[in-house]
Amino acid sequence: MIAAWSVQISRLERNSRALAPAAAEFLIFLLGVLLRLALSRTYDPRAGFDAVEHIRYFDYIARHDALPELTFSRVAYHPPLWYVLASVVWNSGGTLWDVQLISIYAGILTLVCVWIGLRLYFPNDRFARLMGLGLAAVLPCAIHTQGMLSNEALCILLSTAIFLFIRPAFEASGLRRAGACLGLSLSLSAALLAKASPLIFFGAFALSIGLDLVWRREEGAEAALRRHFPLASALALAMTLALPVHFRHYANTGLLFPTGYDAMGYSEQDPAPLWKRRALGFYVAPCLNVIENPYFPECSGVRARFWSVLVATTFGDYFNYDYAGPPHAGEPSIELNHRTTALTTVALTRAPVAAGMLIAITTAVSTLIGLWGAVRRRDATLVTLCLVPILAVLGQLYFSVRFPDDNWGPIKGNYLLFASAPMFALYGAACSWLWRHPRWRLIGVLQVCGVLAVGAYSIYARWHALPQ
Repeated sequence: MIAAWSVQISRLERNSRALAPAAAEFLIFLLGVLLRLALSRTYDPRAGFDAVEHIRYFDYIARHDALPELTFSRVAYHPPLWYVLASVVWNSGGTLWDVQLISIYAGILTLVCVWIGLRLYFPNDRFARLMGLGLAAVLPCAIHTQGMLSNEALCILLSTAIFLFIRPAFEASGLRRAGACLGLSLSLSAALLAKASPLIFFGAFALSIGLDLVWRREEGAEAALRRHFPLASALALAMTLALPVHFRHYANTGLLFPTGYDAMGYSEQDPAPLWKRRALGFYVAPCLNVIENPYFPECSGVRARFWSVLVATTFGDYFNYDYAGPPHAGEPSIELNHRTTALTTVALTRAPVAAGMLIAITTAVSTLIGLWGAVRRRDATLVTLCLVPILAVLGQLYFSVRFPDDNWGPIKGNYLLFASAPMFALYGAACSWLWRHPRWRLIGVLQVCGVLAVGAYSIYARWHALPQ
């Protein structure tokens, strides 16, 4: 009897140890879901980036059953998928808060995709999953974006779904590979119908396929064609499905993929070549002042610093678009970027921005090491996963140099969220490595503290923004 009970207790202990990490992941996921659901009560959808322009766009579709011309609005260059969905809600008698739910639910489904991806790529690394999912759940710019009236949250969801199909599209065989390629193609085409940013995927796939052809050149052209034909066909199908929508602006601009600057009739007034439009410090110098004052125009303008502003917009509310809500009645406040903010909010934003610098450096190093390791191992899947965020960052860097007017906010971590899923995974992998090596464990502890600081800020923001 005693022996039987001992065996049963041992089994329960083993099961509880096995369930503990899954329970921890679920609690982190649940926190992320609650933070996003809270947006419907704590974030005014009219407060988001270019909210008025996005409303005008879907209202035009609702009233005219047609797409507006490029010059109608500075956001009219965007493809129409989100705006059509918003117009359906709007036409059915919905409010702006009902339209906001599209972004909120997209944010929750994005978190689901991130969790699935972490479990697929790190089936035996619990710490990597916990850290990657933890950062994804509480990242301020992600939660903020997923409460706004814009096409961003839908684009992020569809782009994140693409990453789930990359490994089987490269490595599976038979029907499983065909299904993965079809899923990748449909996800990519839908993402391109939400925003043009996912064009980055074509560059990443092209480079990865090119490297794989070089690595396997001894196999011959016929074998290479057989290997890459399904994926190449999926990419071609995605572009074929999405391209007709983008053709609508070509007659007016001569561009298949115009920008907001084209919609505004903004011309490149700086005659200097690109490499002279920003000072050297913009590319390489840090600006630690953004920790003390994590709001625009710190580290912008004449002494602009790309990386520091990118961190401040990712881990704080740099442009002050009410992430933590307006000040309460009688609460000490300050005006920043033409909006009033509670002094408590300003103080509590410093910690996540400081932590964000450590997290960003760790993620960047992990991404570069991951890319180097993938090339050495000839792993086309991992090369693609690393290249997408790298190309996305380089694209934003180019854009902020081509249009060096910081008043328009060309540098935003929000714009990189469509490519962020691999960064969460690579950050989790880095944290796991640091934790496993005693010599580096202190930095691993700092990473945990950093994510906790970011999470505390996001929890505070939703609490502070509750209606009084």
